[in-house]
Amino acid sequence: MSIDVVSEIVIDRPRAEVSSFAANPDNVPAWYVNIRSVEWKSEPPLRLGTKVAFVAQFMGMAIVVRRANRNDLARLKARLEWSSGA
Repeated sequence: MSIDVVSEIVIDRPRAEVSSFAANPDNVPAWYVNIRSVEWKSEPPLRLGTKVAFVAQFMGMAIVVRRANRNDLARLKARLEWSSGA
């Protein structure tokens, strides 16, 4: 069984700032509710060939994943916009 989940949100911050924050594995537990922890399997920083392990917990149902994904994007938006005073 495959599950396709699509969520969108507009974050009022420069694209480079959002990309930098969201692409940093160390930040993932701060905004992605299903990721419990991150373990670098290779030396940081993130680059081609980097290995990172994520400990995650999912319920396995599309509606739950979709809701969690929307909530994660809202948390990312709030975190980035709040930190800038935007």
